[in-house]
Amino acid sequence: MDRLTFDDKGNINVIEPTHEGIDLLSAKPTGKLKKAYSLPDLAYGAKVTASSFYDERFAPENITGHNNGTLWRAGKTIWDLNNDKTHITIDLGKIQTFTQVWTEFEHPTFFYQYSIFTSTDSISWNCFADRKGNTMAGSPMIDEGKTRARYIR
Repeated sequence: MDRLTFDDKGNINVIEPTHEGIDLLSAKPTGKLKKAYSLPDLAYGAKVTASSFYDERFAPENITGHNNGTLWRAGKTIWDLNNDKTHITIDLGKIQTFTQVWTEFEHPTFFYQYSIFTSTDSISWNCFADRKGNTMAGSPMIDEGKTRARYIR
C-alpha cells in the first residue's frame, strides 16, 4: 500500500508504486502502530527454506522481508496438505524464547488451515499451533504459546 495524495481539486495525484508501505504495512511503523508492533520480529531477514516454491516470484525468503507486496507460494506439484508435505522452515540463527507467531496470509478474508512446529535442532519438532480445523478468516493469524526454539516450520 502506498500513500494517496490529492491535488487542490480533490483528484488523486499520480501514485508511484513502491514496496515501502505506510504505517501498519511499513517495516517501521510510526505513532500508535509503533507501540502495537513493539515486540521484536525475530524472523525478519532470517534464513528460510521450503519444500518447494512455485517460481522465483514466490521465493521462500519473501516471508521474512516485511514486504506485503511479496509472498511464498508452494510449488504446484507438491501441494499435498493431507500428507503434510508442503512446508516452509525459518532458521532464527540461534535458540530464542518467544510467545507468538504471526502468520500473514495472502487473502485476509479466506480461512487457512495449518500447523506450526518449533525445534531447537531441526530434527525433533514440537507442535506450537494446530489450526488444521480452522474456520476463522484473518490475517495476520496470531498463535500464542511459550517456547524456546531455533527453527519454526
